[in-house]
Amino acid sequence: MPSFSEIMKQPITVSSPDKLIEARLSDGKTIKARFVGADVYRRYSQNQLEDQIGQLCKLLWVARRKHEAKALTEGIGEGVRFAGESSDPARRKFFQRRDRLEFEGWSPRQMVRIECKGWLEWNVTIADGLQEYLEEKEFLAETIAAAQALIADYDEQLEELHQEFHEYRDRKIREGIPA
Repeated sequence: MPSFSEIMKQPITVSSPDKLIEARLSDGKTIKARFVGADVYRRYSQNQLEDQIGQLCKLLWVARRKHEAKALTEGIGEGVRFAGESSDPARRKFFQRRDRLEFEGWSPRQMVRIECKGWLEWNVTIADGLQEYLEEKEFLAETIAAAQALIADYDEQLEELHQEFHEYRDRKIREGIPA
């Protein structure tokens, strides 16, 4: 049976709803993307591009979460629990707070911003006129960097939440109160 890390290294590929943009995530953090077809990038209006990339991000995020759940279940042998499934009130609170995190990522030149609110609402903002002066390859690099910054922001916030949760549980144990 493959280990957690072996499963997480397996790539995930998703397509935008219109099937004209593909994204591939490997190791849970490394993203590659491409437009499918000639001159697709230039055919989008800015709003269409923001919408398709936003939906692509959501699809990739869902695939990443499913991939993590599979890795935990198969690699560690521990079933994944969701917020409402735990009998532990502290754990339920942790899951609820995790599920309400808001995170974002900016491209290095501040031309692309991707934000997520509670894993449900995804917004992509592209600087006005960006398609006129950035070639497809440069645009993809900016967008990928924004997506990777978003993942880093999420991972950082999740780590802080984990630390807070464990500090709370440790304090309760020291106080002799069941955690």
